[in-house]
Amino acid sequence: AKNLEEALTIIGREKNKETEKEINKKGEKLSEKTFTEKQIKKYSDELLQFMGTINWDQRGISSEDISNSHPFKSAFDAIAIIKGDIDDLFQERKQAEKKLHAANQELEEANSEMEKAIERANRIAVEAEITYVELDQIFNASADGMWVIDDDFDIVRINKTLL
Repeated sequence: AKNLEEALTIIGREKNKETEKEINKKGEKLSEKTFTEKQIKKYSDELLQFMGTINWDQRGISSEDISNSHPFKSAFDAIAIIKGDIDDLFQERKQAEKKLHAANQELEEANSEMEKAIERANRIAVEAEITYVELDQIFNASADGMWVIDDDFDIVRINKTLL
């Protein structure tokens, strides 16, 4: 370029010119087929559109509609495999959540039964206390002398009359 204007013109031409780049798979020899930037952009857009249309709420995705000659076919297939694996994980999670929900319900039922048993035990304890007080009053108010012995015939208690 002789001057700045000519240099900018050359740069502009080069920018607008579609350059060819070769696409190859890892480990393979370079393919003879080359793609322009425009083609690569088109293929990239197709891949992005494919990714953007994935419905994460539904199981499965298919990359079968993509031609085997598509330069990004392996990427489409890899995404489909990953989606399948994620679907499996979601399914396993749903099953685990169902089991957890069932276990929580069983626990709630057991807690409810235990609360009822505690309420019954408390009522029985109150009734026993009332009965003890009544018997104690009768025992102490009796005109006859009385005593209480245990299984070993030891005297446990004597009323006031016997003293």
